[in-house]
Amino acid sequence: MAILGPYAYLDDEGRTDAELYLTDIADGKIVACNDMRKLADIMLPRFHDEYHGYHYEAERATRPVRWIEKFTCYPEGEKMGKPFILEDYERMAIELGFGFVDEDGIRQFKQVLMMLARKCGKTSALAAIMQYMLCGDGELGAEVYCCANSEAQARKCFGAADAMRQHSPALSRRLRRGRVQKRGSTGINYDKTGSFIVPLAANAGKLDGLSASAIVYDELAASTDNGALLDVCTESTSARKQPLTWIISTENYVRHNIWDERIEYAEGWLNGTIKDDTFLPILYRLDSYDEVFDEDMWPKASPGLLCGIKSWQYLRDRVNTAKQSPQRMSSLLVKEFCLRANSASTFLTKEECMSNREPFELDPKTDRYCVVAFDLSSKGDLTSATAAWMRPGDEHIYEICQSWIPEEQIRINAAKDFKERDGVPYHLWATKESCGVPMMTIVEGDKIDQRVILDFMRNLVSLGLYPMYVGFDQWHVDDWTLRELKMMVGENNVEPIPQQAKVLSPAMRELQLDLRAGRVCCNANPVLEWARSNLQTKPPDANNNLFPQKKDLKPHNKIDPVMSELFAMITLHKHMDNYLAAIGG
Repeated sequence: MAILGPYAYLDDEGRTDAELYLTDIADGKIVACNDMRKLADIMLPRFHDEYHGYHYEAERATRPVRWIEKFTCYPEGEKMGKPFILEDYERMAIELGFGFVDEDGIRQFKQVLMMLARKCGKTSALAAIMQYMLCGDGELGAEVYCCANSEAQARKCFGAADAMRQHSPALSRRLRRGRVQKRGSTGINYDKTGSFIVPLAANAGKLDGLSASAIVYDELAASTDNGALLDVCTESTSARKQPLTWIISTENYVRHNIWDERIEYAEGWLNGTIKDDTFLPILYRLDSYDEVFDEDMWPKASPGLLCGIKSWQYLRDRVNTAKQSPQRMSSLLVKEFCLRANSASTFLTKEECMSNREPFELDPKTDRYCVVAFDLSSKGDLTSATAAWMRPGDEHIYEICQSWIPEEQIRINAAKDFKERDGVPYHLWATKESCGVPMMTIVEGDKIDQRVILDFMRNLVSLGLYPMYVGFDQWHVDDWTLRELKMMVGENNVEPIPQQAKVLSPAMRELQLDLRAGRVCCNANPVLEWARSNLQTKPPDANNNLFPQKKDLKPHNKIDPVMSELFAMITLHKHMDNYLAAIGG
């Protein structure tokens, strides 16, 4: 399929849209977030200077742009059926992704990660990229997989590609929709080269026999398989010379899933702490929550505002609605401005959940005594314990939190190769420690023996940290464990925490204030931060008291670690005078 000449998309100085766009960001002509300014600083020198054996070729960069704009059409909306014209930020991304090659002409970037707000044309852009990778990239027997967490989302993106096929005279003559023999499912076939596009969902089941040449993943942030589908598809590209994975998503609520991992990886790449020549992050988002109410800053997350794809009035209405209905603010922050937040029904904000992540070590001169609290769920579920202590003359509260989960419980909620369906990376967390104490322990079998609490306390003693008081939810605690606890710390120093709103509500509000002020140090414990982000409350009672919502929590919304933290805070504050006297505070 012939395309336009190689120089139709260059300015008088031979610069492509990618270089011009990033130059405008660097010069302040385009309002951009810190991440995009970092990207501009990193990539602009590479347009003219070789970097790690890769160089920029304008013809290769613009080829997919020229092909898309010649052969594809808008799949929906007022422009449906008209030639699809990429916006400047879409051209920039495509030219960056395709334009850098080695001396043999092999593309540098294997994975492009884009984050931008909703209603910025991301599904149409993905559909156009899929069509190019199907029949414009020159790959024989191309296998293009349209991936998403749900079948409905995968079908939506696939449907956009199919609509492009139908509305484009050139594509409709060459491509047909029908059964893809290799996959046994409906797809788009390019019979001339034996290539195809098929949709894949995270719950698609058996996925053997893949040999992906291109993968597009729509809304990875919604993934609940902890990246299992993405991993399977990526691993299947090993036989391809220059495979490409293109991920586009809005932000998501705090989940500690594959999306959080990818965003943290992208941030490391932009900050220079991660070196990966095959990865390209393009992140559109606001830099702070204050910018939500500054219209001039909105294009940082929604570049579609500047070209008319997205309506300014639509976004104004969303912001005004959120001002009047605070419960809608969380959705606004996440979906319209790509700011991390918890779900609207959670008690703590994202900043509160992840406050004060500064690392610390045990100090034998100051860290002598602590309080311990634990939350025992049923023996077949998650159990957590928290040790909390203070230092003389220091207002901070230091914590060590350890959780235990039966291996059988993970197996029940696990997909192939221990890719947790509930999106909770227990096995990854099991590799992390805080002051020599595991943050997560996976226990063999299907039960948690209550002796783990006693072992936790003995481990603290071996580290020089002696429990003075123990607080707990007496539900599920057996008599033997209770006797052992009293023998360890004293008959009167072990006490149940009343499960009443008048006890828990003030403690929850105080914990929130402490987290907000950065007074709680937990060594960036991802298990505890995850549990904090899941904490929901029942509607306040007549006295405006709060109470944790525990009933009907889904597997990925457990709160046991934060409940043990809450019990520890109650215990510490109840005995604060005696405790401070003991530590010399």
